[in-house]
Amino acid sequence: MIYIKDNFLDTELLNSLNENFLFDFEEIQRPGCTIYAKRPPEEFTKYVEAKISSIEKNKIKTCLIGFRYSDKEKDTHWRIHADLYLDYTQQCKPERAGVIYMTNPPSGLTGTAFWKNKETGLDNIDLNDIESHNETLSKAEDLNAWELQTVIGHKKNRFLSYPCSYYHSKYPNITEQSRIVCVIFYKYERTETE
Repeated sequence: MIYIKDNFLDTELLNSLNENFLFDFEEIQRPGCTIYAKRPPEEFTKYVEAKISSIEKNKIKTCLIGFRYSDKEKDTHWRIHADLYLDYTQQCKPERAGVIYMTNPPSGLTGTAFWKNKETGLDNIDLNDIESHNETLSKAEDLNAWELQTVIGHKKNRFLSYPCSYYHSKYPNITEQSRIVCVIFYKYERTETE
């Protein structure tokens, strides 16, 4: 299930982050692309975990959280993918991903796109199928291999949550103005008997 929660962050917190923190992003090389990211303070991570847990009525644990920056020159890839794993260690396999849109949207239709793979007819992947995941990544920039299903619009202070298995990307791949989001990958805390 995909869901949206507008006015997610406290306004004072959102403004403080935009004025005092959301700059000087680190250039990080990832397979097939370069991203520009910055880790948040620990207090922010705990705040976001508590907010999501409250909304979903289920305790969550973040596997990875960070701010991402893109514009017309930086991070211009489509990178259509599912979030099968975050790194090779697999110490924390996420179940869901979330996006908080931190700034006003760039002009035009912008946001997060969800896609269907034309070859398989699927809009998601089995999170244990590494072979299919790697095959999908080989077509991450080939729009002819994908059918656009929907775009969830970028709106400042909107939180978007979706299963990690869904094929998605930012939309569009290049924006004239900058786009800053907070990306969260998380899983549910379970007891030993669950």
